Amino acid sequence: MIRVRSGVRRVIGVAAFVGVSALAFAACEDAPVGPSLGAVPVAVTGLKPSQGNPGLCCCHVVGSARNDNSVPVHVTIKFSAFNVARPPNGPDPDPLSTILYFIKDLQPGQTHQIEAPGFIFPCNQIPEGIRNVKTEVEVKGITYPPF
Repeated sequence: MIRVRSGVRRVIGVAAFVGVSALAFAACEDAPVGPSLGAVPVAVTGLKPSQGNPGLCCCHVVGSARNDNSVPVHVTIKFSAFNVARPPNGPDPDPLSTILYFIKDLQPGQTHQIEAPGFIFPCNQIPEGIRNVKTEVEVKGITYPPF
């Protein structure tokens, strides 16, 4: 008699687990989808030497970023400078240097001016200037309250 009860308990436990799992899966199936966060155009306008002389250290990237999303976002921009021409097809060569630039709490419709320091070499070491700087943008939505 005890074996039957423990077997019944096990069957009831498994059935309850399967039922709760199915309910949780069904509840998440129609979860609302948030807005697209891809609408943050970054316009890189050029390179700016720190000392005013492109032959002296150091080199900054200048430009702007605009939030065209309907929600505030955090933006991370990665600038990679190359001292050789990047091929039109195929992998990029190894960058001379890479810098990260962060924009916190970029509000909808807001434009942020970028002056990203960090290339610790003269601007004239980047042949063809800004055309040999690769820009990668990552956008994250802001959740309230933050987790």
